[in-house]
Amino acid sequence: MFRLEQSAVTHAGAVREVNEDNILAKDPCFVVADGIGGATAGAMASSLVVEEFALLALQRTITPRDVAATLDAAHERVRRLQALNGGRQSGSTVCGAVAIDAPGGPQWALFNIGDTRIYRVEPDGGELQQVTVDHSRVQELIDAGVITPAEAESHPERHVVTRAVGAAESYRPDHWTVPMVAGERLLLCSDGLLTSASFAQLQEVATRRVSPRQVVDELLRLALAAKAQDNVSIMVVDVDANKKRVDA
Repeated sequence: MFRLEQSAVTHAGAVREVNEDNILAKDPCFVVADGIGGATAGAMASSLVVEEFALLALQRTITPRDVAATLDAAHERVRRLQALNGGRQSGSTVCGAVAIDAPGGPQWALFNIGDTRIYRVEPDGGELQQVTVDHSRVQELIDAGVITPAEAESHPERHVVTRAVGAAESYRPDHWTVPMVAGERLLLCSDGLLTSASFAQLQEVATRRVSPRQVVDELLRLALAAKAQDNVSIMVVDVDANKKRVDA
């Protein structure tokens, strides 16, 4: 496995008092979860998702099937949380990248449900590319040709998600595996960043040849300068082309 260099931050934003986001940056698991349900309910739901992946990170060997099973376990825990709270709404969107060993070389097991996103920067000066596809009302409108991606940024239903962990009838995460490439960079984030910074700003910062920490710090600065109305979580993972990862 290549050595992975990462940096991550989660922040309540400029308006909200409670941070419903939870993150995990524990090699080989990198996860951003955004709680749904308001205050404590949302924070608890996203924390359950992160707890399950923290357990997965302790495994010596991880397969794509393990990643899917972990997300399923988180879904069941959130469903039980709802039952304990008398059916009160709670859930979480989530995206993640898990580094796995495979016969053909190291791979990323990627997943998402909801509107948290994964972006990728190719090695040697590549552009920022969106990897995941949102499960949201505005994405459905984009796919139908009703609105453009630019119009989606200010659409009144831009916060409405159509799939989530804990949702009784719309728990359908997307899973796929891709080769891990030396020199690439992944950017994972909650929608609090996406509603506070333009794609052009994300691309300009994420493609800089600086450390993950510098990218994370600058993106958070941009979000707070824009008076982020939502919680903001940002994670950057670099695949080091020159150093090999050493497992404990």
